[in-house]
Amino acid sequence: MKNIAVIQRVEFIEKRNEFCDALDQRWTDLLLSINLFPIFLPNNVPYVKKFLQIKEINGLLISGGGALVKYNGSNPERDEIEKILINFSIKKNIPVLGVCRGMQSIQNHFDNNIQTIKNHVNKRHPLNVLDNTKIGKILKQYDEVNSFHEYGSIKTNKDIITLAISSDGIIEAIRHIDKEIYGIMWHPERENPFNKLDKSFLKMIFGG
Repeated sequence: MKNIAVIQRVEFIEKRNEFCDALDQRWTDLLLSINLFPIFLPNNVPYVKKFLQIKEINGLLISGGGALVKYNGSNPERDEIEKILINFSIKKNIPVLGVCRGMQSIQNHFDNNIQTIKNHVNKRHPLNVLDNTKIGKILKQYDEVNSFHEYGSIKTNKDIITLAISSDGIIEAIRHIDKEIYGIMWHPERENPFNKLDKSFLKMIFGG
């Protein structure tokens, strides 16, 4: 079973004055169902740096929730951790998947612009797939995907290849031109039951 490091969002619980790491519990069920073992990382830079020195990971999942500080987010430590982990994955040639905000973090890491968009919160829509690789063949089988994001992009630079877009031109899936780095804007963990295509997509990336 492969170890997948999972980055969590930060939630502030005002009545208890607590900053908490949080993640949809369905991610655990989804990853275990395809023989991947999730290791949940706290939003603590010293911890993550030490973790990377003593633990072996086989993949990195950058989960959704919240915005980058550059785009009105409020947790710079998470931004820094994602930067550290993306750089680590490049150095070690470890596959990465960014989901929603996670894809935006990847785009930002490679200097791609993100902007506010409309009509992508609590929606479902089809994909217009632009890719003909094995990944593209899986994406072409989707009837539709869910959508829960207020930020998005309409173009990429030379480092990032667009795999799929929505009907209004918003980029929905990406990959790095030569690294095992991928991003999607929909949430596989929110499907009930889990989509077999999402499972195939995750297994193709992480080798579950």
